[in-house]
Amino acid sequence: STASAFKIFDIFDPIGDALSDFQVTDIVFSQFRDDPIADQRVLLVNIGTETRGSIGIMIDKINEYNPAVIGIDSFFDMPKDTLEDMILEGALDNSENLVMVSRMIIYNEENIVDSIHLSHAPFIKNAEIAHANLDAEAEHQDDLKFCRQFWPRRFDRDGGEHIAFGIKLASYLDQELADKFVERNNDIELINFMGNIIDFGATKYSYKYAALDVLDVFEENFTPDMVEGRIVIFCFLGDYLGDRTSTEDKYITPLNAKYAGRTLPDMYGGVIHA
Repeated sequence: STASAFKIFDIFDPIGDALSDFQVTDIVFSQFRDDPIADQRVLLVNIGTETRGSIGIMIDKINEYNPAVIGIDSFFDMPKDTLEDMILEGALDNSENLVMVSRMIIYNEENIVDSIHLSHAPFIKNAEIAHANLDAEAEHQDDLKFCRQFWPRRFDRDGGEHIAFGIKLASYLDQELADKFVERNNDIELINFMGNIIDFGATKYSYKYAALDVLDVFEENFTPDMVEGRIVIFCFLGDYLGDRTSTEDKYITPLNAKYAGRTLPDMYGGVIHA
């Protein structure tokens, strides 16, 4: 029952400092709770292997249906093709609410941010910036990463604050709630994994986030209510939706269907941010 599920979360409190063995929570997330409800507030859009120009056109099409905010979980480093860059830059400039990612680089024991990796300046001039770092650890020899937690914020040497991508996006729907979450001032927070996009059995809770593939956007194979007022995250979700072979920006999570002897990552980074 829902009540018993909440009691379990009371015991294994992800907020408190008492829980030191995060492995225990894997079982909580994957076994000891009711099937989570699909999240209607977030739409994921796969950028696949599209060019910058194609991504720009996709952004323009989504913007026609008034999203609350568009988040771009991808980097666009340095100029490439002049026309392609112009199309992408124009689409980003025309986005009313836009959040783009940074990557924090930390080389010290104090967890102070040494430097920040950003996209090429013309692409981010209309964007708020939020860090996309996930606290992922290598679990296997082949360097596959297990992700359970993230940093809500980090500070650089000048005192500048770097808020997590997911929190920044959430602030467009509820600024007060996002602020309260950050002000808990926890160095690390467990991710409350609610489910995945379509994954053909990779995780226990599939179809919890709506996702559009590249052609779905170009052919407008969606209804306006899927976009209007929602957080829309453009990110890599495989060469196509349901791609089980790609491991780029993909992690093993507590929702993995094969709890024992896990071998394949199950969730793309963009879904983890959601």
